[in-house]
Amino acid sequence: MVCPAFFRTNLAESVRTANADMARLTAKLINKSPIGADEIAAQVLAGVAKGDFHVLTHVKEKRIWLFKRAVPFAIYAAAMRRQMAKMMAKRKPLS
Repeated sequence: MVCPAFFRTNLAESVRTANADMARLTAKLINKSPIGADEIAAQVLAGVAKGDFHVLTHVKEKRIWLFKRAVPFAIYAAAMRRQMAKMMAKRKPLS
C-alpha cells in the first residue's frame, strides 16, 4: 500500500471543482508540500526493495495512520473532526 499525502505536482493547476474554497485549499496543500513526485517515487522504490507492505511518505501523516490504528475509531474520528474544524476556521473567506 502506498499512501502519499499531498505532494508537489502540477495537479493544482488542473483541479476542477464547483467549490472554490476546496480548490484553493487543495492548491495550498499541494504547493506547500516539502516533497515532490520524484521524492515520492524514490520512497516507493525503496519501500518495495525492502519488502515493506506500507509506504507512508510523510512523517505527520504516518503519525496519524499509527494513531488511527492504535485507538478506537470514535476517538480517531473525534480528533479528525477537531482538526478539520481548526483548519476550516483558519481559511480565508472568498472575496
